[in-house]
Amino acid sequence: MNVNSPVTSVSKAPPSGTSSPPANSPGSRKRWRWLVALSLLVAIALPSGHFGYVAWLRGRCKEALAAKDWPRLATESDRWLAWQPRRTDPLLYGAQAAVETEDYGKAVKLLEQLPDADQRTPEALAQCGAIYFGPLNRPVEGVKAYRRALSLNPTLLQVHQRLIYFYAYTLQRQELVRQIHEALEWNCDLPETYVYLFFVSSLSFGDAYEQNTEWLKGAPEEELFLVARPIYRTTSRGLLDAPDENAVTGEKPGDLPYHEQILAEYFVRWPHNLELLCHFLRKASNDGEVETVRKLLAGASPAAEEDARVWRYRAWLQEADNELEAAEKSLHRSLEIDPFDYPTQHQLAGVLRRLKRFDEVAQWERLSLSGKQLRKELLERPDVKRVPPNLLMRMANHIANCGQKEIAEKLIKRIEFIERMAR
Repeated sequence: MNVNSPVTSVSKAPPSGTSSPPANSPGSRKRWRWLVALSLLVAIALPSGHFGYVAWLRGRCKEALAAKDWPRLATESDRWLAWQPRRTDPLLYGAQAAVETEDYGKAVKLLEQLPDADQRTPEALAQCGAIYFGPLNRPVEGVKAYRRALSLNPTLLQVHQRLIYFYAYTLQRQELVRQIHEALEWNCDLPETYVYLFFVSSLSFGDAYEQNTEWLKGAPEEELFLVARPIYRTTSRGLLDAPDENAVTGEKPGDLPYHEQILAEYFVRWPHNLELLCHFLRKASNDGEVETVRKLLAGASPAAEEDARVWRYRAWLQEADNELEAAEKSLHRSLEIDPFDYPTQHQLAGVLRRLKRFDEVAQWERLSLSGKQLRKELLERPDVKRVPPNLLMRMANHIANCGQKEIAEKLIKRIEFIERMAR
């Protein structure tokens, strides 16, 4: 037969015993209806079974949670996760079980899988960050969890404050300022927020050395902690000579004072570290080593352009070269970055005196003396969280005098709120 020819209408009779009713016969229509009904039944039964199983798993998790049966809760949440790996509820149940059984590694692994769209995720990520900072002692990863939490909900006050604390204690000044301003923007400020801002160019905490030593145990090669330890030991404690009981492996005393030698070794290892740069700039300028300051500034990284202290040391060098107008510009740039740094204000007064602009000298000297006195009193406080309202109000006035009236107004509102709550 020609395959291109039209098919004829000839039909063959079915074999004996296999006959079927015609397409339009009652039997055919009955079978068709039965197939449709069966398909619908399957379509309905599958989702129903799915949701029924999830409801059963949810109930099992609730029962285990109510009974505080943590191993059982872990088992049931794992079973649920195998069925729905991206659902929030089983992740949270599993994380709860992991925390209660002190399986903190599993807890953070589960919490980090939470979907951004769920409104419970930001708070859960805050807990994830707390676990990293707490029992796991892995704060660098904790910062990532906190940052993600704030990206989803920027009004988490405690998360702002924990990040501010971490940035201050690890001498990440630019991150510290950014975090403080973010907290102010979202009304997540506390009195200590302003203390940290006030101290940004002269951070000094009596327990910062111990805190960085503890963090270093969880990350022995972390630059942040390795550098912050000796700097805080020398600036907050004035201890240069004696090795400490928490010395990092490989630290050996030499001809230089012990921690000065360590800082020098670290500067070779991390030549673009701003804290190390400013440490040696301070030392060289105090010793009058003009060429050392010049060399250090010439090798500074681009990030140094956003550090107020670097501009102050640049002005020191320009003064030494008798470039007074350039020094004035550098000091004003420094105060743009950190308006509250009293050494810079004092230095600017000195430059203006040499320029014979005596009418401006008194203003900057007053600001410098006011800031120096406030810093002294704040350092005498046992805890930055317990600054009395009268001292906070003096801070607010000083902040306003430094040209930061919006920040001063926020601090005054915070003081008024604290006083209302105390009544």
